[in-house]
Amino acid sequence: MPAVTAKLAYTRRSVVLRRRLGENHLVRGSLALLLGSVGASLTGYVYWVYLSRRFGATVIGEVSALGAVAAVVSLLHAQSVGSSILTRLHALSNGSRRALIRASLLCVGLFASLAGALAASALVLLDAAPTLRNPLFFAVFVSGVAAQSAGATLDAAALALRSSRTSALRNSFSSALRFPLLLLALMLTGPAAGTPAVLTTATVVSILSVVWLLRRLDGLVPPGASGVSLRSVFGDLRRGAWPQAFVALGSGVPAQVLPVIVVALAGANAGGHFSMAWLVGSACFMVPPTVCSSLLTEGSRDLATLGRRVRHASALIALLLVVPVTAYLFAGGRVLAIFGSGFSSGGHAVLAVLAISALPNTVFNIAVSVLRAHERLVTAAKVSMVGGATTVLLAAVLVPLAGGTGAAAGWLVGQLVGAVAGGFACRDLRSPRL
Repeated sequence: MPAVTAKLAYTRRSVVLRRRLGENHLVRGSLALLLGSVGASLTGYVYWVYLSRRFGATVIGEVSALGAVAAVVSLLHAQSVGSSILTRLHALSNGSRRALIRASLLCVGLFASLAGALAASALVLLDAAPTLRNPLFFAVFVSGVAAQSAGATLDAAALALRSSRTSALRNSFSSALRFPLLLLALMLTGPAAGTPAVLTTATVVSILSVVWLLRRLDGLVPPGASGVSLRSVFGDLRRGAWPQAFVALGSGVPAQVLPVIVVALAGANAGGHFSMAWLVGSACFMVPPTVCSSLLTEGSRDLATLGRRVRHASALIALLLVVPVTAYLFAGGRVLAIFGSGFSSGGHAVLAVLAISALPNTVFNIAVSVLRAHERLVTAAKVSMVGGATTVLLAAVLVPLAGGTGAAAGWLVGQLVGAVAGGFACRDLRSPRL
């Protein structure tokens, strides 16, 4: 009898736990996004192992710089507009939701194309991306930036509609297409066309994933009377976009910019080695923002539950990071050796610094999300910019002295500064102003 009673109690607790997890949209949304990201990362590792062994560090450095610039432009535009979607979409009617999504896509597509063209021109002038001297690949790069930004904006819409599985499926869809399309591109262009083939593949995958995601969202948001004009939606987006853009600039852009800084100040070969270590260690700065996206969405729906959701988010981040942080601290060299013996020589220190920075990065991201949920956008922008500016400035100073390790050290100090600034900004969390 005691054994039967214990088994029944265990079964009852399991049912209750599953029910609670099913009702916890923060956990469900975070896990769905992370599972998609993990799947994308696993296929991405295979993809980058292939690239590193076939083309070497110089091509890896140029491809990483192009990818980082595209990610920066995408992040600035998609996050500034996407944050408005995350906090507003759930309260609108179906017709108004469609109007907001259409206006957001139009804004992001237009301005991301312009920013992509300016960034590509700067890379050509700096001689950091010789491939972009070709007008065809210049246009391919700009198209890819616009498509990547549009996809991130639609991901925000799916998360706001509590359909994070849609974003996870898009990540899986993109990852599954990338490697076979790259092989096809190399077959058509020849083995010497490394960077052009990678660039074209990335653009085609981004465009196809946006088309797929648009079709999915059409099913999630049925047609209906809008009740608002596109002009008013554009006005709302413009008023909220500037502080959100500075939040993205400070908290999200430095992680994408550091590989570009290393390439510019230490050369493509050093940039390739740093980029590979940065890619492997990306879990340390990928998990907290992903969980905090769900925290922002759910916290904006009901501020009274924000404190509890912050505790849930903190516990979830700690649970998800304990394994990679331990591996990077004690076996980072062995992990990097998978990509080739040359990549493990200077990358272990970068992985160790990334692992140490996981804690302040978590505090930094949670503090910014809490401020955004309370619509303290200017304060959130200030906190983000302090941490981001510290990261980039220190990296620019330290990279000529210590290479990729100097960039990682700048990242660590920047996250510490951002965490402290965020903690001070959230001191009056219970203030009537909030």
